[in-house]
Order: sequence, then structure tokens, then C-alpha cells
Amino acid sequence: MGYGSFSLRLTALAALLAADGIALGWAWNAGMPVTFINLLLLWLVLLLVLLVQVRRVNRLVARFFAAFRNQDSTVGFRNNLSGKEFTELTTELNAVLETQSR
Repeated sequence: MGYGSFSLRLTALAALLAADGIALGWAWNAGMPVTFINLLLLWLVLLLVLLVQVRRVNRLVARFFAAFRNQDSTVGFRNNLSGKEFTELTTELNAVLETQSR
């Protein structure tokens, strides 16, 4: 399974959060309140984007497990729903639901 772009995006967001955290400490110690506030806002936006990405995957997997638990094979997962990085995941989820319905 290759979720390359999703993994790359999460890794980049985590690295940016870490770098921004370091910059926040520097701005605080250097006595730069405006820079500190701007970096804090950037950190909050990065955190929000990271949480949105993770919650999107969690919702997709939760929908799959709910359909599997209820033996509902009418639920389908569109390949373009979450971007091309999830095409393989949604294809596999659909295959499992189709196999279950037989």
C-alpha cells in the first residue's frame, strides 16, 4: 500500500510544527512579541490542518467498520473522495465489502 503523498504531507506538517515551535521559543527569548504572535498563529493553523487530515482518514475508516459490522454492502467508497492518495485504500475497502456480501 502506497500512501506516499499522504505520508509526505503528514511528515511535512509535523516538521513545520516542530520548526515553528523552535522559532516560537526563539522569538519569545529574543523579546519579539509581534513575531511571537505571528508564529503562534502559524503554529495553530498548522495544527488545525494536521488534525483535519487525520480526522478525514479516521472518518473514512470508521465508515468502513460501521458498514462491515452491519454487513452493509451497499456502502461504497468513491476513489476521488479524498484525493488520489486514497485511491488504493478506497479500492481495498470496497473489495472487502463486496467480498463480505457474497
